[in-house]
Amino acid sequence: MEHEHVRKGTFGELFSAPYWRMTVFAAWFWFCNVLPYFAIATFADDVLKKYGLAGGLAGGVGLSMVAVVGVAVTVALIDKAGRRVFTVPQQWIITVIFLVIGLWSGAPTAVVLGLFLLFSFLNAMNGVLTRIYPGEVFPTEVRGVGTGFVAAVSRIGAGLGTFLLPIGIEKFGVSASMLIACGHCLQRCPGITAVGPRNQWQEPQRNRRRIRPLDNSRQRVMPGREWPQDNAVTATNPGPVPTA
Repeated sequence: MEHEHVRKGTFGELFSAPYWRMTVFAAWFWFCNVLPYFAIATFADDVLKKYGLAGGLAGGVGLSMVAVVGVAVTVALIDKAGRRVFTVPQQWIITVIFLVIGLWSGAPTAVVLGLFLLFSFLNAMNGVLTRIYPGEVFPTEVRGVGTGFVAAVSRIGAGLGTFLLPIGIEKFGVSASMLIACGHCLQRCPGITAVGPRNQWQEPQRNRRRIRPLDNSRQRVMPGREWPQDNAVTATNPGPVPTA
């Protein structure tokens, strides 16, 4: 079997001309995904009680269970439906969810719980992409260091969300905190496009494409560019491996 030598990339290369857009895209996407999720999931009991849901803990468990369903649905369908279907609409719907929760302070408890459950479901769909995009947008030589870097950036988002939510609720109230979350989600929607594609529907769409041939041909997959059609395979059938 033919063994190819792959040059080992460096951390500095992540911010060089060929790679910086990939780095910013993957890091920003993951950062924005985990910030509101960790904030709400960690303090689900307190947040739900603020809206009159006495069984806040049960609601928190419900949020986690719905997230599991969202992950399962995404994993089952993503290779057929494509990446953008599970990336773009969810971001805008989540923005609307936080806007409604923040502005409608007297909403029925059933509506509030339903909106939070919908948020958990949709955000989990986005969460699956945070594990997929780094491995697909980075070429082999910087894939390891790139994935490690964007994962580290995501932990900053998780920490900020967990730290800032209780402070925001105490100082500004829960409704204002939800509007701040809405603002975060709103700026992350065009924020993703600012690092490469002109609109969100140009995000990487790799479904049914191979990675290895692109590495061999030294092609770079930037956000907004399709993968070549001549390498189409299924996720369970990666295609023939070159032999000597």
